[in-house]
Amino acid sequence: MKVNDRWALITGANSGLGLASARLLAAHGLNIIMACRSQRDGEIAVARSPRSIQAQLHVRELDLADLATVRPFMQKVSALTDKLHVLVNNAGVMEPPWSVTAQGHELQFGVNHLGHFLLTMTSMPLFDRTQGARILTVSSLAAEHGQLDVPYRVAAHSYDRAACYRASKLANLLFALELDRRLRRTDPSIRSLAMHPGYVRTRLQRHVRGPLRQVHSWLTRSLKAQPATNAATIVLEAATDPSLQGGAYLAPSGPGELSGAPVVRPMPKVALDEAKAMELWAYSEEITIPFMRS
Repeated sequence: MKVNDRWALITGANSGLGLASARLLAAHGLNIIMACRSQRDGEIAVARSPRSIQAQLHVRELDLADLATVRPFMQKVSALTDKLHVLVNNAGVMEPPWSVTAQGHELQFGVNHLGHFLLTMTSMPLFDRTQGARILTVSSLAAEHGQLDVPYRVAAHSYDRAACYRASKLANLLFALELDRRLRRTDPSIRSLAMHPGYVRTRLQRHVRGPLRQVHSWLTRSLKAQPATNAATIVLEAATDPSLQGGAYLAPSGPGELSGAPVVRPMPKVALDEAKAMELWAYSEEITIPFMRS
């Protein structure tokens, strides 16, 4: 394997799909910036990775639940490289107990969408120096059943953890498509793509509650879930296939889209609402602009 001067940034890269994707892209010659909430956890993940790629894995701490950490994180990234070829907006939380971010936003929306929105916007100077850069946003099958009202406000007494997860994953798709539309006008060399990995055997589902849901989750994970190493092939495809156009939506090819080789699928209809996407963009921008400045 020949290591090249291409750089990828992957959020949530110390475990699950993020770690599997980091290792797979590194095995294909890329240098990887592993954005991890815990520096220690990231370094442990590197130490447990194949020795042949450890030198390509660079851990930097980032807490997407605190928008104030994004700008300092990007300063550390800029000290490593002045170009960014691939960004994988992967990190996420699923159905946790009621919690809010450092800025008071419902945790799933804050981490899964707002943190990645800000990270993407502050990464733009690195993309601008890179021909053919790609921004990959990881969504979920759950997005197809999502409902999202803008402005997005959730109170503790009305918190529905599953509905909020679906809303955050729909926000991922709306963001990816709106970003693609804007890039086509301003810099078509940068491509924004979306994907969902199917059902992956990770710790993401650990907060799923209720006896029936827990049993269902266990059975599904045991019988149908694919290992993260398989799901990471979708990230690799999205990051490297030269034929993919901006706005493409990649998903597994198998029954129910739970597993299988990556294919391009139609975007869920609920994500095609351009007016909703523009509202979400404006709302997200209003929240994050104060954290874009040095």
